[in-house]
Amino acid sequence: MHILRIDKIRNDTGFSKDDTDLYLQMGEFSFAPASTISSEAKSSASTVIGKMVRIPKGEFLYGGKKEKKNIDHDYEIGAYSVTNDEYKIFLGENPNYEIPEHWIKEPMTFPKGKENHPVVSVSFEDALKYCEWRTKKEGLQGSQYRLPTEVEWEKAARGTDGRVYPWGDEFDKEKCNSSESGINDTTPVNKYPDGVSQYGCYDMAGNVWEWVDSWYDEKEKTCVLRSGSWVDGDQERVRASNRDRLVPTGRVSNIGFRVVLSAR
Repeated sequence: MHILRIDKIRNDTGFSKDDTDLYLQMGEFSFAPASTISSEAKSSASTVIGKMVRIPKGEFLYGGKKEKKNIDHDYEIGAYSVTNDEYKIFLGENPNYEIPEHWIKEPMTFPKGKENHPVVSVSFEDALKYCEWRTKKEGLQGSQYRLPTEVEWEKAARGTDGRVYPWGDEFDKEKCNSSESGINDTTPVNKYPDGVSQYGCYDMAGNVWEWVDSWYDEKEKTCVLRSGSWVDGDQERVRASNRDRLVPTGRVSNIGFRVVLSAR
């Protein structure tokens, strides 16, 4: 069971009308039914499937105003966004589940060469189903996979010192896949080892927006998105404190997710 949380401290405006119009023109909106970084953390791992990093409990500086927030529990978070390879395993064991719209249906697979790219065009609800499946697949009893809360996501992204970006306070287009990179597409989740956070998390600035388990506006039923992306994430929008929103059934080609592992 998931619980969406709302954070009333923040006052961001979310997707602008221009953003929404752009996505509609691109055909990107579709809706489903109602510390010091270790050398290991900075290396390009031979496999990115399942790699988790530990985030300790305690205070950190949160939001644009850098207010003190306390997390009262340790947790593990994915070092990377969930990849196409990982999501394909989930779909292979759930053949009746809807695949991302840009995937090949027969045989069911993602576009060639994108195995280590983040899965996209998945809704908040799809992400929850994936977490439920992975918890059962690994036979977990006292712990579970779930989406991170907004506060958990931000601490993993910026550490304890209130840095603007995962790597520090100065923007560097060589450390993330933002619109300034000019790549105009997703990239492998382990492409930017110099852009990792204090805890060793990749792509927490750019590449794809990520669903988190927090309300942006509970009345409007919109969920928080974090990270910014390759298509609409300039250096302002990929800040660790930046946020956006979307309805939980939305499936968009620059939105994915990463998981948290915690006690039940």
